[in-house]
Amino acid sequence: MTDAWFEVQHFPHGITMIREPHQSEDVKSYLVEGERDVAIIDTGTGAGDFPGLVASLSSKRPRVLQSHGHWDHAGHSHAYDEVLIHPTEVEWLRGGFPAQRYIAAFSPGQADVEFIPAGFDPSGGMRGTEATGTIEHGDLIDLGNPRTRFMFNFGAGGSAAIFRRGLARNLVLESAVRTDGSLADTVVLTPAEGEMRLMPPEMGTLHGRLDVQGADYMAERLGAVSLANFVGVISEAVERSGHALSDLRFLGITHMKASFFREILAAVGLTPDQARDEASYRVMDRLAGLAGAVEVAGRTGYVTLDMSPGYGMSGVVIAMLAMLNPLAVVAAAIFVAGMLVGADSMSRAVAVPTYIADVIVAIALICMLVATLLTQYRIRR
Repeated sequence: MTDAWFEVQHFPHGITMIREPHQSEDVKSYLVEGERDVAIIDTGTGAGDFPGLVASLSSKRPRVLQSHGHWDHAGHSHAYDEVLIHPTEVEWLRGGFPAQRYIAAFSPGQADVEFIPAGFDPSGGMRGTEATGTIEHGDLIDLGNPRTRFMFNFGAGGSAAIFRRGLARNLVLESAVRTDGSLADTVVLTPAEGEMRLMPPEMGTLHGRLDVQGADYMAERLGAVSLANFVGVISEAVERSGHALSDLRFLGITHMKASFFREILAAVGLTPDQARDEASYRVMDRLAGLAGAVEVAGRTGYVTLDMSPGYGMSGVVIAMLAMLNPLAVVAAAIFVAGMLVGADSMSRAVAVPTYIADVIVAIALICMLVATLLTQYRIRR
C-alpha cells in the first residue's frame, strides 16, 4: 500500500526510508525493524496515510522515536500509542503547529499541490501529541570525564581537499581514508544501570555513557600509529590525484597540536611557511567551542544529537556579510540573530511565516555581494 505522496526505499538490515519529496522540506522518516518491534524514527508532515503505509511495511508493534518536535517530523505522532522524545522537545511536540503556518507549508511553492493526498486538510493545524516517555540515550558523553575529552574537543567530522592556486573554481582531486582497528575495543558504552555486568573501577559509576577502557594503552597506541597514518593518508590522496609528495606546496590541517603538526610537515617535506598557521585554527576552534558551550549551558545543560540546527550555514552567511572582517562579524551576527529571533517571535504572536527572516537576510547578502562587485569597476567619463 502506498500513494504518490510517499516514496519508499529499502536498505539492508531491516531499515526502510519513507520520503515525502513533494513538500519543500523533502522530509524523510525511517523504520528500523527489531525482533519484536519496529522503531519509527519521525512521522512525517502529517499528509497522507502514513500509519497505513507503516502498517503495510511492518506487522510488528510500532514505537515512535521522535528526533525532535518540529511539524515536518511529528505530523502523525498522535496516531501512535507510544511516542518517545528528548525532554527538551516535549513542549514542541505537545504544542502542535498553528493552522496558518500549516496551510502555508502546503501552498504552491512550498508543495507540489497536485500530489497532496485527497482528503488532507491543513486548515485545522497539526495536532499536538503528548509524549508517553522521553529519550535521553543521546547524552552519551560525560563532559567531566577526561578520558573522553577527544570526543568533544574534536568537531563532528573532518575533510581534506587538494586545491590548485589561481583557479576560480576548485575541484577535490582525490581523497583517502584510513582507520586503525587496533583501537576498536578501547571506546565502549558502559552498561545500563541495573545490568549485571560490572564496570571496571577506572570508569567510575556513570552508566550508559561512552568511555575509554585501557586509557594508557590507547595513548600509547595513538602515539605509535598516528604519524604514520596521517602521512600515509596524505601520500595516498596525493598519489591518487596523479601527483607526488614533491609536488605538494601547501598543507592545512585542523584540530592538531602544534608539535605534531610540525612533525607531519617535516614528514611530507614541507616547511611551516607552506602550511596554514595552525594558531589561527586554534583561535577559531576556541571561539566555536565557546559558542557551543554557551548553547549547551544555556539551553539544555548537556550534549544532544541535534544541538546544532544549521549553525554552519548561518556562519557562512555571517562571514560573507562581514566580508571576512573579524570585527564586522560581530555586527553581522547580531543582525542575523535579530532577524531569526524576531521572526520566531512574530510567528508566535501574529503568525508571520518564520522564513521571512531568511528572505531579509538573503536580500541583505545579495545587496552586499552586488555592492562588492560594483566596487571593482570605475565609471569613466
